[in-house]
Amino acid sequence: MKFVKILPICLASIVAFVSGEAVADVVRFSPLDDRTVATEADLSLHNRKLPSGGVLRQAAVGSFDTLNTMVFPSSVPATLRFTQDSLLVSDSVEIATFYGLLAKRFDVSDDFSEVRVELDPEARWHDGTAVTARDVEFTFSAALENAGPDLRRALGDVSIEIIDDTTLRFSIRTKGDWQWVTLVGGLAVQSKAHWDRLDPTERTLVPPLGSGPYKVSDIEPGRRFNLVRAQDYWAKDHPVNAHRWNFDEIKTEYFFDITPVTELVRRGGVDVWRETEPTRWRAAFDGPALRSGEIVQTTFRDRSSVAVPTLIFNLRRPVTADLKVRQALAMVLDPTWFYDFNGGVFPTTKSIYGSLRIAAEGKPTPQELALLSPFAEVLPEGFLSQEAPAVTPIEMPQRERRRRALELLNEAGYELVDGKQRNPDTGDELRLDLVTANPQYVKLLGPYVKWLSQIGVTLNVKLLDPAAAMESLFKSKDFDMTTLDWGGSALPGRAENFLWHSKFAKTGIGYAGLESDVADTLIDTMNQSLDDEKIVASAQAFDRYLRWNALMIPFWQNSENWYVHGSQYELPPGFNPSAHPGIYWRKRD
Repeated sequence: MKFVKILPICLASIVAFVSGEAVADVVRFSPLDDRTVATEADLSLHNRKLPSGGVLRQAAVGSFDTLNTMVFPSSVPATLRFTQDSLLVSDSVEIATFYGLLAKRFDVSDDFSEVRVELDPEARWHDGTAVTARDVEFTFSAALENAGPDLRRALGDVSIEIIDDTTLRFSIRTKGDWQWVTLVGGLAVQSKAHWDRLDPTERTLVPPLGSGPYKVSDIEPGRRFNLVRAQDYWAKDHPVNAHRWNFDEIKTEYFFDITPVTELVRRGGVDVWRETEPTRWRAAFDGPALRSGEIVQTTFRDRSSVAVPTLIFNLRRPVTADLKVRQALAMVLDPTWFYDFNGGVFPTTKSIYGSLRIAAEGKPTPQELALLSPFAEVLPEGFLSQEAPAVTPIEMPQRERRRRALELLNEAGYELVDGKQRNPDTGDELRLDLVTANPQYVKLLGPYVKWLSQIGVTLNVKLLDPAAAMESLFKSKDFDMTTLDWGGSALPGRAENFLWHSKFAKTGIGYAGLESDVADTLIDTMNQSLDDEKIVASAQAFDRYLRWNALMIPFWQNSENWYVHGSQYELPPGFNPSAHPGIYWRKRD
């Protein structure tokens, strides 16, 4: 197999990286441009070393039941990831751009079917032993065997070969898809020697041996998870870490409810808190700490992604597999009510991509038609010639919504009897189970439950703990609807693949269980095309497909990140506001 260093499309290259006194060779991987070396402008954020230190106090709603990230389903602390390094790390600014960390070299074949990795010989576990190719092989094999079905499915066709202690090769049968390369590069590499003493298929509260910037310092199951800086961290002066890991300690306290967290934030007991609920953002944090300036509220605008809270149907169920039923259920959700409820903070949206450039607008473009025309016979009438409909018609009055929803249910074969929709053949009432692990949706869904009852549909909202929800959503598939905090990205493909591709319909996180040649082709185009115009067109066409088939019900769109934080804490300009505060935030001197 011939590996290339300079290609028409940039794959991987070795570049000189200067950060203070440190000089290192850092591999760069980006499939979407033709540059083979990083420019000074590309690396400017990494070339400014900022002061670091202090403690970051965090709060989290929920719990954790294991420190083994390789078992599924399970709940692990979010910051456990900070104890493990990966082959690659993503750039904070450029999309689809990655730099080597554990990987000293990362050579990718021109058809994306093979990757040759050479580990940095300086990479060490916290006990001082070297990170080896066998550790990477163990991590990859354990992920395929024990991790979530989405990762197992995505990497199921990938094979790994150890060449020597620091060199290995990954290969895949398919060609042209670069996303799997970033999945492999992003795996948190585990110590084989550590797990030789434990069972990697079982939950455990024994902290894993790490290679990352932090060590586990203190835990109380389900209540407290604290990290301390690893003083012997092998990559302490690595150029990609120049702006990362700015705290000596990261302390996280867990709560079962948002109420005590809000009060703790309001009193200044949490150093950096990301708020997502507009009512709390507007009023919940007013108090002496905010008025004195001890804590402040900061808004960051994210132009590369959008958050869209949604509902998703399980197409494996006969009831929700019916398009007219889905359309009826979507019809009664009133986005304008949520707009008013949120105080006009979040705009309504027709698209699953909000206001991003990849949202479908107007009639299909010539580029979209080129992708969609081969499927003309299976697409709904008007799909190729009309504007994509909103799943929930924003301008339609609620009374008209109810009338149209009743018509759709009647067309689907249901009859309204004594205020309940029933199957005339069986007499069964139309009752649906909605499963969620997010308590914030329970309040939001209250009005929706009421609106559905007005057309004779009963919606039972089940709030489950994370482990039980994963069991229901991913294993037993025992639900009719679920919630999803959908995040649309300016570079689409990965999330769409996991959630909507046919290969994840039966064994994966494909909540809906969608099996569609149309959707598969559009998703494959997003992931395999190296032409920006074609990627955008495939995403726009995919947006249309989901809207025409009423597969997602969006509540609103949000491109802002809200933080309540201590006045001494800041996110340096240019860094990702969506990332965990432990990565880029810092405490000023």
